[in-house]
Amino acid sequence: FFGAGAAGFLAAAISVICEDAVAGLTAGGLFAFSPHVWAYATQAEVFALHNCLLALLLLLLALFNKSNGKDVTLARMGACVIGLCLSNQQTSIFFCVPWAVWALWRARQGAKLHRPAQLAILALCGLLGLAPYGYLVLRSARWRGGEAVW
Repeated sequence: FFGAGAAGFLAAAISVICEDAVAGLTAGGLFAFSPHVWAYATQAEVFALHNCLLALLLLLLALFNKSNGKDVTLARMGACVIGLCLSNQQTSIFFCVPWAVWALWRARQGAKLHRPAQLAILALCGLLGLAPYGYLVLRSARWRGGEAVW
């Protein structure tokens, strides 16, 4: 399920970036049927969700770039997806930090995301994406059967 989502998001992102649907479909198809991606998509692993979230983030970045950095909703959705990425796979930080810095730089004339109020809203959206960790803390506090495992 998440492997197919990753291929679809990647195809959409490449279509937006290149402004060519054929390039997007080709990229999505080659990604979907590559051996490692296929292997992770057909087994219960976190990597398919990781790929899906990063491809969604790439799509949001492509759309944000197309809006000339003026669409605040896309920036907020991106911050939430960054939080989800980091709660699923911590190595996402190597993608998320540069992309977040780029989005802030891109929006310096458009959405003005560098202002304190906008940064606070983006931080709240990112914390919303980290909600799975909050659920684990709440769940382990109520669990009385021994040591909680993350």
